[in-house]
Amino acid sequence: MAADLSGVDYKKLTQGKTINKFSDMQAEVMNEAIEIVTSTIEKYTKSEALEISDATRFIKEQMDKSFGPSWHVCIGEGYSFDITSQKQNLLYMYYSGIYAILLWKC
Repeated sequence: MAADLSGVDYKKLTQGKTINKFSDMQAEVMNEAIEIVTSTIEKYTKSEALEISDATRFIKEQMDKSFGPSWHVCIGEGYSFDITSQKQNLLYMYYSGIYAILLWKC
């Protein structure tokens, strides 16, 4: 039987939670990447709004520092993509049911 979520605020229900939609990264790299992304989003969220350009820049710098260049990051709502990435260097996830995060190396 399906749960009735009609009266539930979905954003509050998923606040601070990540959903890994797809990743071909090794587990340890993926876990560190998720940690970098979540801590950065929390750091750059001001007054209920995310400073997307600052957050993407910081995530890219941290990933380049930890795993070598050249990482790319997209954060947003309602976008699609078609990319080419190196094997075992792609992460597509959701954060708090609001933001989609695409992280890849090429």
